[in-house]
Amino acid sequence: MDLFHELALYATEARFVRLHRDRPSQERTNGCILAASPELVLVHEFNDFAPDGYRLLRLRDIEAVDREHHEILWESILRDEGLLVGVDIEPLPRLDSMRNAIADLHATYGRMIIVCEDDDEDVEDFFIGHVVEIGADVITFLHFDADGAWETEPHEILIEEITKVQFRVPYLEIFWRHLRDEPPIPPLGG
Repeated sequence: MDLFHELALYATEARFVRLHRDRPSQERTNGCILAASPELVLVHEFNDFAPDGYRLLRLRDIEAVDREHHEILWESILRDEGLLVGVDIEPLPRLDSMRNAIADLHATYGRMIIVCEDDDEDVEDFFIGHVVEIGADVITFLHFDADGAWETEPHEILIEEITKVQFRVPYLEIFWRHLRDEPPIPPLGG
């Protein structure tokens, strides 16, 4: 069975797996597979026993998936602790392209983290904020820095370079509540 079909099968019951990625900045992701397409995979990630929000990953960056004794045990523990209740999301974003998935996530949640990971080094561009415009090949994104200060101008991000999108993650939600100012440029549709 190829990787896409294996992940799609796990998505039917939101199975807990370990994904091995060819990205030095995050080689492994642990979580429940919620949806998969030939382009993208939607995961509800867990950091040890703590739910850590949702990740949208490119399928082409995933090298292997584990669902063995360890993952089955962790799924059982998470279920017994009540941590798998509510991991599903509605509506699911379209997974036919990164552009469409980001457009859907923006329409539903408004804020997200966009990550562009390097192929060979443990380096990534990390943008936390909201979409200002969605073009055919570029997302215009307004983000804030590590001190919670909004940038004055939006950043253009090539869609082809986006390797991961995070949403409804504790880091984003908590930081957002403590921003110093309103964004200088409203989000798309805002």
